[in-house]
Amino acid sequence: MQDRWLRLRSLLDNQYTVLVVSLLALALVGGWLTYGAHVEPGTTTMERTVSSWSMTGAYNHSATVTEENPVEPVGATLTGRSTYLTSVSPVATGAFSFRYTARGNGDLDITIEERSVVRSIETGEDSSAEMWRDARTLETRSQSSVSPGEAVTVPFSVDAPQAKNRTAQIEEALGNPPGDPQFSIVTTVSVTGTVNGQAVDRTTEYVLPVTFVNGAYRLNATTETREFGATETITVPQRPGPLESIGGPLLLACSLGGLAGLVWKGDDLSLSDAERDRLRFQDDRETMDEWINEMRLPDEIRERQQIDAASLADLVDFAIDTNNSVIKDEGYHVLHDGMLYTYEPPESVVSLPEGRPAENATALSDNSAPTDGEITDSSDD
Repeated sequence: MQDRWLRLRSLLDNQYTVLVVSLLALALVGGWLTYGAHVEPGTTTMERTVSSWSMTGAYNHSATVTEENPVEPVGATLTGRSTYLTSVSPVATGAFSFRYTARGNGDLDITIEERSVVRSIETGEDSSAEMWRDARTLETRSQSSVSPGEAVTVPFSVDAPQAKNRTAQIEEALGNPPGDPQFSIVTTVSVTGTVNGQAVDRTTEYVLPVTFVNGAYRLNATTETREFGATETITVPQRPGPLESIGGPLLLACSLGGLAGLVWKGDDLSLSDAERDRLRFQDDRETMDEWINEMRLPDEIRERQQIDAASLADLVDFAIDTNNSVIKDEGYHVLHDGMLYTYEPPESVVSLPEGRPAENATALSDNSAPTDGEITDSSDD
């Protein structure tokens, strides 16, 4: 634990200026986020719906069997079928129903005009063009002071043989120009008045396509609803997110706390010479363990002329250069050319992990004392 504290102090001392500047920057960011979230959050604009309403137009249809046939009795009513046979039920009848809904109240004057429209469309690769059009009014109906949900209905009919003959006559009269003839029931709805207290003046068109194929005709009826509404721009206070409301104060408190701690402990962070020596020795001991062997030196070897090394790293470098090992025995030693090269660790070092197990240590007794030139004391050739 003591060594970890020394290393932390060394790191803090070496990076003191960088840490102070970084903590000041974090405090500024935290303060800015806190101010924006709790003091002056600001405002934002948003669109709010003040009036919403919708218009719905729907077609329904049926056809009565008027011709003798083997599948349907004469007089039977065929309702809502997608396809009617021209030879069985040549005329289809139906109605267009219109209504509107509103969030609040409404009072509309409604005019509905129904027309049968025949036209020819020439379609190209990138566009289409209407070659001709013939529109005939079928029915017009007006109704005043229509309330939300109240229906206005207008009937219509489709005489399939007559519609086909009408199209053929126009095509022949025009010299059979290019294009694809189309037949449809087109309903135009005009509404004026007020809805939800807002003035309304709108014209909308609905279409019921009629297709003729192989002795039959199809009425592609659909129900179409169109939504309308009025909005207004309002200004509301901006609601800060978790980053600003929680992260800002937390970042500010932590950075200011860290900065205060650094300033308060600033003078105590510097390491003494003894503490630096301790850390330096520990680093050398951990990285150079493979060059160190634990042995016991006899007294006569200790009586050799001794040369002191400035650090354990210097002693290990010397051992490597002279092809020797470093011997640990109350200090660190290298035997070379009859000399004893020694490094004594700092007194502040109380315990360190050893490089070799004690039971594997070799005792150098008086009887086994190495002579110059043996493994523990190599001489230069």
